[in-house]
Amino acid sequence: MISRPESDMNRLSAASAARSLIRPVALALAVLALALALGLVARASWTGVDAAIAAAVVAACPAWLAGLGDLAASLPVVAAVTALAAAAGWVRGGVRVAVAIAFGITIEVPVQVLKVLVDRPRPPGANEIEAFGSLASYPSGHEARAVVLSLLVVGILLRGTRFATPAAIGAVVIVVLVGVARVGAGAHWPTDVIGGVLVGSAWAIPALAWVDRERARSGADGDQHEVRREGDEQPGQE
Repeated sequence: MISRPESDMNRLSAASAARSLIRPVALALAVLALALALGLVARASWTGVDAAIAAAVVAACPAWLAGLGDLAASLPVVAAVTALAAAAGWVRGGVRVAVAIAFGITIEVPVQVLKVLVDRPRPPGANEIEAFGSLASYPSGHEARAVVLSLLVVGILLRGTRFATPAAIGAVVIVVLVGVARVGAGAHWPTDVIGGVLVGSAWAIPALAWVDRERARSGADGDQHEVRREGDEQPGQE
């Protein structure tokens, strides 16, 4: 049976935990708002700049890179990698880590909301059909998937391991190549890719913060348990 003081402490701990997530969620919402503003401005007045940059990227991008970028960050591939990463997270850190990584696949929600709100046409000549949702151009769903998956895998699954640094470098390379490939394939404007980076980053923030909070709380609980155990083992004084 839980004593009243311990119950009160548990309630205070839960309230403190909830407050600790307010700032990350607020930051995520602010970044999403920035992404929306960028999309609306880009659609209204930046098409000329986007078109000039896109033309140069399309001319320089080889066909194999365009195809690879389309495949690597496609919804089926990202879903499969997310499932494998979540399973590894379950083994390494338990259900909370697995849930946080699996949360990344819900990136489709903010991507689709922004596509509907901005409703930006694709570049001329774009003829691909998205595997999920709206055909609007902004933001790039491929780029958002690549960013959120990279952040969650490196920031949660591999954090604190010897693989973290090389994985982070590899993730940056992948994110950049996917962005270049999507523009090079003629499927997106450059600002669509920037929007994808913003959305993917925003969506990862609460998951990263939640895992950090849970790890910190678990460490604190473990320290308190160790102190109590050592206290119980001390011999009584006469």
